[in-house]
Amino acid sequence: MYGIKGALPLLHAGPGCSYCAYWGTMLHSGGAYPFLNTGFCSNDVIFGGEAKLKKGIVQAKEIHNPEVIVIIPGCQASTIGDDIDGVIAGISEETLSAYLLNAWTGGYVDDLYSGFVKVGLSFLKRFCNPLPTRSKLVNIIGFPAHINIYWKGDMKEIRSLLSLLGLEINCFFPGDVSLQQIREIPAAALNLVVDEQLGLEMAEYLKEEFGTPYIKPRFGSLIGTDNTMEFLSAIIEQLDLPSDLHTQLSRAKHAALEMAGQHYHIWNEFLQYAFPTFALTAHASMALGICRMLVTELGMEPKLVHFSPSEPHAKTQLNQILEADGRGFTPMVLENGDNQDIIECFLETDDWPKIFFGKGTAHLKYEAFVNEAAVYMAVSYPAMDRFIIYDRPIMGFNGVPAMVDDIVNRMGHMF
Repeated sequence: MYGIKGALPLLHAGPGCSYCAYWGTMLHSGGAYPFLNTGFCSNDVIFGGEAKLKKGIVQAKEIHNPEVIVIIPGCQASTIGDDIDGVIAGISEETLSAYLLNAWTGGYVDDLYSGFVKVGLSFLKRFCNPLPTRSKLVNIIGFPAHINIYWKGDMKEIRSLLSLLGLEINCFFPGDVSLQQIREIPAAALNLVVDEQLGLEMAEYLKEEFGTPYIKPRFGSLIGTDNTMEFLSAIIEQLDLPSDLHTQLSRAKHAALEMAGQHYHIWNEFLQYAFPTFALTAHASMALGICRMLVTELGMEPKLVHFSPSEPHAKTQLNQILEADGRGFTPMVLENGDNQDIIECFLETDDWPKIFFGKGTAHLKYEAFVNEAAVYMAVSYPAMDRFIIYDRPIMGFNGVPAMVDDIVNRMGHMF
């Protein structure tokens, strides 16, 4: 929601949900974003919260004057079955001077990432209509602003890469977009999915509804130079762009890897000898992209790959990455586990991974378990122990030197 200009989230939930939302976005976005909460309480559980929701909608318009109000029901409202659509139907959007959407992202239903997709689809279905196609216009679909802690740097990196191809970007949806840009999404000649788990369903909808083709990364997300080169080459072929663009892309790839090589001596001594193994926990598409980069481009060995949440094809794609590498790595694989599940995996071996790429507070248990003889680095939402205040990417060519720099700097905390 925070990536859509003029849109306001209205939480129909308990006050605690607001605290979590505020804390998470402050850490990853460098600023606070407006949202309101109806303050769902025990009386509403007994008598229903529909009157409070109607009042909250009116107050949301009066206080913030948004173009769109999106109702986000929490666990309590979902459990008792508040008639949110009925409340919306009883309010005139014309009189309110704002659109009302219910994205059906209620508590106990799926996970954070499916909620992201549902919000995106609700906007596409409400505001997109057929338009004439513009030959070099593209959309970035499913861009995970705020959920991806590197999102600001990734936006810059993607803009830079697509400028090499001479393409015009309509929007990063729903990462940095206005309502008017959402309406113009069907005018694009091609949709670019940079995170399969978050963008594929939306791209499929746009293809079915408006005939717009799309391209997605081979492995999960646009992370690593191999994934990036394959992705951009597919764009050249799909849009029939000049073939000499491949040469420009190769130069950009080489420049990024040369930048990573500036850390070669530290990288070689610490990563390849003292810190050559890793564990990883992230949502499936991000985990696959990071794993491919770490294994095939940085030469590291995976000891544990945790898909949280997972996708049906995640294990198959991980096996493809490891088979292509050819060194016979056989990491433990965990799907949809918790911190205790991770610890139990490590109890099965004395060969603990030396670097843990994680999320949330998993490092607290992990570092205690191995007596701090390891490096932990948060790469996935929520990263509760770091601020990303620079435009540091994880996607694209420059995501590789940025990752090397991040690892080496983090390793410095050990000494």
